[in-house]
Amino acid sequence: MIGIQRRRAQALQALGRRKFVTVVVVSLLLYIFLSPKVYDVTFDGVVPSVDPTTVCNFLADFNNVKRLNPTIENFSITSDNGDYHLWEYSVFYTEHLSNFPFIKNSAHAHYKVYHTRQPDEECVIESNHRTCFIGRFLCVDSLSKFICREKEKSTYCREEVNYECPRLASIFCHSEVMFQRRAIFRNLILELSSPS
Repeated sequence: MIGIQRRRAQALQALGRRKFVTVVVVSLLLYIFLSPKVYDVTFDGVVPSVDPTTVCNFLADFNNVKRLNPTIENFSITSDNGDYHLWEYSVFYTEHLSNFPFIKNSAHAHYKVYHTRQPDEECVIESNHRTCFIGRFLCVDSLSKFICREKEKSTYCREEVNYECPRLASIFCHSEVMFQRRAIFRNLILELSSPS
């Protein structure tokens, strides 16, 4: 009888250790696959026959960003200050995902627009975004730096984006980022090349 109880106790201890190890391994795997990782993407192109100031001023106005980015549904400017040399504003906006339009998210973003002097005069639009999918939960951050400079009577644009995404969804996130970049650039060229 004592031997049976001892074997049961040992079996329960072994089962407890296996459960513990299983829980630790599953937790570690979930952490690795669901925790956000930072990814980088660069996108560039030329807006033909338009000067950099026109391109930059158009892009800096969030009313136009909504026209350029088909995933943005609504927005509200929450702060706005500065002048031509340094203009800053914050915005709250809602959007849907391009691949799954029924999935919505909301974001807070802060924009900074300024002009450099050296070596080439450039217009720079920097923005920080915090995007959340369920209220203030499931949030990811992204940074963007959009540079406009003159190139042979046209405007060369380069955008560097750093975005967070869970490793498990990295292909989907990359697809979403590239869809938005392509749509914005395509629509920018259409908007600025059409006669006023």
